[in-house]
Amino acid sequence: MGRLTQESSPQGALTYDYDPLSNLTTLTLPTGQHLNHLYYGSGHLHQLNLDGQLISDMERDDLHREIYRTQGKLTSCFGYDALGRKTWQYATTLPAEKLSQIQNPLIKPERYVEHAYNPLHRRYEYDPAGELSRTLDKLRGEVTYEYEANGRLLEHNPEKRFDGEEFRYDAAGNRLNFNTSCFDRVKDNRLKKWSNHEYKYDAWGNLVEKIVGIVRWQTFTYDCENRLVKTETMANSQVESTSSYQYDSLGRRVGKQWDIKGQTDQKRFLWQGLRMLREESPGQSSLYLYEPGSYAPLARVDEKEGEVENKVYYFHTDQIGTPLEMTDAEGQIVWQAKYRPWGAIEKLVVNEVEQNL
Repeated sequence: MGRLTQESSPQGALTYDYDPLSNLTTLTLPTGQHLNHLYYGSGHLHQLNLDGQLISDMERDDLHREIYRTQGKLTSCFGYDALGRKTWQYATTLPAEKLSQIQNPLIKPERYVEHAYNPLHRRYEYDPAGELSRTLDKLRGEVTYEYEANGRLLEHNPEKRFDGEEFRYDAAGNRLNFNTSCFDRVKDNRLKKWSNHEYKYDAWGNLVEKIVGIVRWQTFTYDCENRLVKTETMANSQVESTSSYQYDSLGRRVGKQWDIKGQTDQKRFLWQGLRMLREESPGQSSLYLYEPGSYAPLARVDEKEGEVENKVYYFHTDQIGTPLEMTDAEGQIVWQAKYRPWGAIEKLVVNEVEQNL
């Protein structure tokens, strides 16, 4: 039938088992653990468990769209418009059996989305072209977006207006400094300067130098297949950190070593297809679980040597799967990020647990 049954690498072997409808039922990890998938109907996931330990239960509507998801002591709920786009979501401390009392079709969605029992909630609005035009987030406030006719982002306006940003582009879609002439362009489609950043490239277009202001300098080294194999960061003319990277035959990064001010460490990575499944460092590991058929993370299971029980953390993402918060099994936020419009982290509001996705 052509189904993948085993995937072997230096990090170990993954074994796949399926039901008669070709749905993945059990993923066996190199450690011998079993990640079990339970389905209903023709293959709609309704539970994930690790060796019988419940990770998450899901409930779906008549169109099989996910509307409830258990996440430790929290339950996340989702709503959609007629086009299937996510329009609201929230995480509540109410048990799943009581949620039906809140989601009365006669009540406006904002009444239960912004309910007092919801430590997390956000709503999404879209313009006629389908672009995200407005978000309302309990922890981040209101943000509006404006676009050019071709869909390129023109303005990003947070609730605090002095944090707003505007963008300009050349004819090829490269971003320009806002104070440049409308006739400017980025030569060879390689950005050389942006704000107080300077960039240099090799003949293949790989970034080889990045200079920030007058005190910070980074260099990047690549192999013959244009894969990043080494980075070095200098600050105030002193080497601050160095990192090296290894890859498998499919180009997936399987190892990283780094030295930061004399402190060394390393990590190894195990992949399931193009999704990072497991992250290992001396004495501890993290197992990543994802939404079905997606790169949006759902949960993380951490194990440490000497600890009998593992720790489960849950991701709370936006409408496109970007992690915004991570909570523990008790429903407490242990990681929370605020992003800039192009995806860079602006601020880690809560950073009690390392989060690398």
